Amino acid sequence: MKKAFVAIIILACLISLAACNDISNESGEREYGLKIAALRFDESGVCYVYVGLSSDLEGSLAKATYSSRVIDDGMWMKKQLLEVKLNESETNLRVQEALSEEQLTHNGVKYDKIKVVFRYDTVYKSVKSEAPVLRSGRYYMHCFELGNGGDVAIRLERSAANSANWYVMLAICGLVIMMILTFISLRGRKKYAEQQI
Repeated sequence: MKKAFVAIIILACLISLAACNDISNESGEREYGLKIAALRFDESGVCYVYVGLSSDLEGSLAKATYSSRVIDDGMWMKKQLLEVKLNESETNLRVQEALSEEQLTHNGVKYDKIKVVFRYDTVYKSVKSEAPVLRSGRYYMHCFELGNGGDVAIRLERSAANSANWYVMLAICGLVIMMILTFISLRGRKKYAEQQI
């Protein structure tokens, strides 16, 4: 009786875990602000200004729209498209307005040439993009150099296990193992009872 109760509890836990999924099936858009994340001074006289997403819309340089949607819902793996839409020329203009001469001076040299780079930071190695990826600690930074065009959509793709299906498979395997062990146990008891008679 105790074994059956424990088996039911384990099965209930596995089924509830099946509802947990690393990538949500929900699609949605959210507005973010862009803020300066870092400055890098190149030996060729270029100051690279890295901007990133910020949930704080007030005080941000410009606005960006972030969206995500599942593009491949496979049996064992899911792929999610992450998209950031922003205006390149507006972002460039706002960054140049925000930087002071002090910020553009490094080791006594004033940098006049500015290149704005959108940086998408993530802890997930499975995020892929066409941009160069830098690694800093546990973060992967996808760096997209912005031009002076209009609206642009920056796309990244994330792969993750379809954990709901993996948990269901684990629950089914657990049930099969429990049924085999129960069968072996009952058969052993029956043989033992026959030997006692």
